[in-house]
Amino acid sequence: RKIPLDEAKVMTDAGDKLNINCPEYKTLRAALRATRSWLLRVKKCGAANGQAQVAANLVTDLINEHNNFLVTAMDAFTELKQVMCGYCVCRQPYEGFMIGCDGCEEWYHGPCVGISQEQAQKFDK
Repeated sequence: RKIPLDEAKVMTDAGDKLNINCPEYKTLRAALRATRSWLLRVKKCGAANGQAQVAANLVTDLINEHNNFLVTAMDAFTELKQVMCGYCVCRQPYEGFMIGCDGCEEWYHGPCVGISQEQAQKFDK
């Protein structure tokens, strides 16, 4: 069974207060440390923030690594999976300046559809 990050934090906090020292508890603490380390690497890669030029292979590696965790961070995992979804007519990941179509609810890279950020701001008003 996979354990959500918040649950693992509660369990380890309780275990610390009770001075638990069994192998299962040590495994849980190690799994929690691994997930926290993974979250730092996710934040550092910038994929969840929509930063341009995120290497697809890095995001794929992070996704695959999370699949093997005992303690899961589903919010960050879901954001990474979203980054890898194809958008636009080019079917590439969300990257750089994007513009949403109100008609079809699809997202497009500005350069792919010939719209600059300045042009898009005029439509916004």
